Amino acid sequence: MSAAALRKTIVAVLILIGMGVSICRTWAREKPDAPTKDTAPRTRTDRYGDPLPPGALMRLGAMRLRHPGMKMAFSADGKTLLSFSARERTIRHWDLVSGRETRCVSLHGAEQWKRPFLSAWNEKSVVLGTGEQLVLWDAATGKERRRIEPTKATLQALALSPSGDTLAVAMQADQVEAIRLWDTRSGKELPRLDHPVEATELSFSPDGKLLGAVGLDNDLRIWEVPTGKLIRTIRGAGQQIAFSPDGSQVALVGREGREAVVKVWSVADGREVAVLPKVKGASYFEMHFSADGKRLVTGGSPDALLFDVAGRTLLRRFPNAGWIALAPDGKTLASGLCAIHLWDTTTGREIHPCPGHEGPVSVLAVTPDGGRIASLSSWDAFVHLWGVASGKSVVVLPAGDNWRDLHVGVLSSDGKRFASGATDGKVRVWDLGEAREVRQFHSDLRNAQGLLNPDIIALSFSAENRQLAAVSMAWHTLSGFRPKYQLDLWDLDSGKSLARRALSMESWPACFDATGRTVVFRTGAGLVVQDVKTGQEWARLSGGVREPFALSPNGKILAATVYEPKPPPPGEPLDSAPRSTDARAIVLMELASGKQLLRIETGANGFSRLAFAPDGRTLATVDDDGFRLWDAATGKELFRRVLPRKSGMLGYPFATSLAFLPGGDRLATGLMDGTTLIWDLEPKTWRAGVVVKDLDGRDLERLWADLASDDAGKAHRAVWTLAAAPSKAVPFLKDHLHPVASVDAKEVQRLLGDLDSEQFAVRAPAGKKLAALGEQTEPALRQALEGKPSLEVRKRLEALRANAILVGHGRVRSAEVLRTLRAIRSLEYIGSAEARKVLQTLADGDPAARSTRCAQETLRRLQRRAAVSPEPSGVPQNQTRTPPPARP
Repeated sequence: MSAAALRKTIVAVLILIGMGVSICRTWAREKPDAPTKDTAPRTRTDRYGDPLPPGALMRLGAMRLRHPGMKMAFSADGKTLLSFSARERTIRHWDLVSGRETRCVSLHGAEQWKRPFLSAWNEKSVVLGTGEQLVLWDAATGKERRRIEPTKATLQALALSPSGDTLAVAMQADQVEAIRLWDTRSGKELPRLDHPVEATELSFSPDGKLLGAVGLDNDLRIWEVPTGKLIRTIRGAGQQIAFSPDGSQVALVGREGREAVVKVWSVADGREVAVLPKVKGASYFEMHFSADGKRLVTGGSPDALLFDVAGRTLLRRFPNAGWIALAPDGKTLASGLCAIHLWDTTTGREIHPCPGHEGPVSVLAVTPDGGRIASLSSWDAFVHLWGVASGKSVVVLPAGDNWRDLHVGVLSSDGKRFASGATDGKVRVWDLGEAREVRQFHSDLRNAQGLLNPDIIALSFSAENRQLAAVSMAWHTLSGFRPKYQLDLWDLDSGKSLARRALSMESWPACFDATGRTVVFRTGAGLVVQDVKTGQEWARLSGGVREPFALSPNGKILAATVYEPKPPPPGEPLDSAPRSTDARAIVLMELASGKQLLRIETGANGFSRLAFAPDGRTLATVDDDGFRLWDAATGKELFRRVLPRKSGMLGYPFATSLAFLPGGDRLATGLMDGTTLIWDLEPKTWRAGVVVKDLDGRDLERLWADLASDDAGKAHRAVWTLAAAPSKAVPFLKDHLHPVASVDAKEVQRLLGDLDSEQFAVRAPAGKKLAALGEQTEPALRQALEGKPSLEVRKRLEALRANAILVGHGRVRSAEVLRTLRAIRSLEYIGSAEARKVLQTLADGDPAARSTRCAQETLRRLQRRAAVSPEPSGVPQNQTRTPPPARP
């Protein structure tokens, strides 16, 4: 064998040996008794294949073509859509075929800009400005290009030339209006342009040679940029400048009567070329000519409009408007404010419809079984019902008449109905199973003198889902636009009004308890707790507590916010309006005593939303960059999820709404971009609750005494300590808690008869004894009032009944009753079969007694929680609805 042949043979043998080793390794991996662990972290994706943030389990809606607070433009080749959000300080690139984000450019260092600013951008450059500074970035890389520092001035408008080489800034300095120009390449200032009034908008012609400006006088002035020469003034032209592609014409929005109208003018001689058809109710944000100059598209509300300029006709309307961009070939239109919609301008059809809301999700509500989530946004007129197992929008309800017409929504306790409240004062009630409107109510504040149409700001179903309560707000035009507030209560079956009364609120929001019987709102003196139907005040909580606030699921504890604003810089006034960053603590207030149970120190992060878990053991708060969970027993932080900056807009909270799912181990957060995320809260990682090693008889007796303590904080610790030791606490409480015995009916009737005695020595003691019996006399007092007593006796009976109702619902004056109510809370937190037996014993007491009613309500809550399926239910196919193609 030759040397060459020998070498080839050796190489072949080595290759075969290598293949054999590889095959053996493959067999070893495939053997079931020799598994290998995949240590690489796997990124979860939503049902569209897009990645989820760490810790998120599901996304409701699609994140494609979504960019909160953005404006848009197509790339020069028309293959990419760019969107710029001044609030996010990002430019996103979108693939027009898939709708996916292909690139996100962040402006380097722009997150430091906290104060309001103006912005301008195009495909090449971005500029942000305040009165002290103008900063330019490269739009392709996000790198800062240049800083321009004008003398202290008030900026009014910005514009970049299409090439990005020239920056125009309308400003006022030393009470002089002017338009200043800079060469962005060198940073040198060009000749200034005089402008007699405050300018509101600037716009360059497509070739960058002309600059148009409109001011408060609605006059349009046009300059030649190279020479600084004013070449044309068109009086009363309007607002919203759009130059034609060749710069020969310019379109603006004027007014004829109460309606806006688009007019086209000749730049050469200032004559009116065309008046386009008026569209009733339309408002305009911006306009663009098509590349051939024959068509004009407008963005605004409620629709985007496509006009034929020469024919002076309206060709097509596109819903879901807002800001717009027109592709270079004129075949595709992009529109939106947060969710981007792509439209075929020839057919009017949407190219990539994506499920979800048009803007921030303002309301989330979870069905009792956790299988569905209802969501609502004030930026569109639809309520979505999502299947939690599938992530699909299974029911879509057209819940409003107008765009941005919804404020609030609430789900009934059985999950079968949803009520939505709008800015037109209307409340609509929907049957979710049949996907139809079944009832409509109106808060009729509009008929009062000087009041505008009311906004519905809070809604609640009653515990039995037979009544619906609403709080509405209307602005009083005759008293400096001070808001007026009203509460309405309606019967859902008959549609009749059960109650209507004014509320002494000073600012919204308001919230109801889970039963719909109690409403909480803020006045100048603090937070007020009232009976929904009668307006009887049950508690008033002071100490600087404010919104956001929330009632615990059992309605016994109010979580409210304490603000500690930072001192302002020297010479600046203290801002009375609280900011989320000033929220430094949460206090838990016991309604029965009106005292503080616990202060949770949240730190300087601040928060803007809070919610209780279904079992009341946990609180969730939303920060600017994520959310946190807090232990309601100890105030300790249990869990924190901090998210990338890309998840929200600077200066805005990460989430705009939140709701726990049953079990408290998952949290749904509604986002600024119109989608909702469901999070794994990882309860196994929590170190929650009070730790108790053992309790002996003396410990239990001490805790029993603490339950009746005037020190609410001490009582709070006792409640949770007993709940942490169920094997010792339940038998002890069984021996110490007893049902309330009914009052002697004959004795009560005798005392009632004595109230009519002519002798003061008889009447007075009878009244004192009846008052001492408290809420247990309320049924007898009510019956006596129905018997048509004399006027004098009626007054005594009404006073005694009012006292009985107050004792039964307001602040507790008896230490023994307070102890029993606190012990019932411990039993509810334990929730075992043995604890329920003790509660049942208490529930068999006098039905009029407060502790009896509390035990009965607690049993009902525990039974509802026990009936909830641990796993999300599927979505019945017969309730599936296809989302409509367009939203008003």
